[in-house]
Amino acid sequence: MGISMSIFQSLGLTGIKSLTADKVFDKYFPSTEIKNFEEFHINFLKLCSDFNSVMLGKHYKPPSNEDIKACYKKWSNLKGTGEKEVQRKNLVLDLLTKNVKEIKTGDTIIMTGLVVPPTLMVLKKSSQNVPQLKRFRLDLVPDVVFVPTFTIAALFTVKALQLKQGNKTK
Repeated sequence: MGISMSIFQSLGLTGIKSLTADKVFDKYFPSTEIKNFEEFHINFLKLCSDFNSVMLGKHYKPPSNEDIKACYKKWSNLKGTGEKEVQRKNLVLDLLTKNVKEIKTGDTIIMTGLVVPPTLMVLKKSSQNVPQLKRFRLDLVPDVVFVPTFTIAALFTVKALQLKQGNKTK
């Protein structure tokens, strides 16, 4: 619940309930400006792009054009104020909620973050005694530079391998 609140706050919203509020809907789907499917489609993709830019990684898989067209047909038939506007908002939100995927990080990133720093310290100390590592002169690199740099590199490598294998969503 806390992460979703902060995500919506970074989009300029005050919380989860404000996603259904007029602010977001008027920002992306102003009824006076959207006159055809192309404008609706562009605004829908802008909303998706903003949502993805706030999240860590791509969490939203845009629906097919047929789904967006079907939503637009229903959306354009509900012109009016009051209850019709609420129904329009719900149509767009239903389309969004059907396509939001939660990305699971898994235990590999956590384990990498826990195991790599002590391993690097052991590697640095043993590099003075191992001939193959001695030529790299790791003892000259300060610990405050060596450990964070290689830990971050290891975390990026693990994440890249996960994305390459396609294990990002389940």
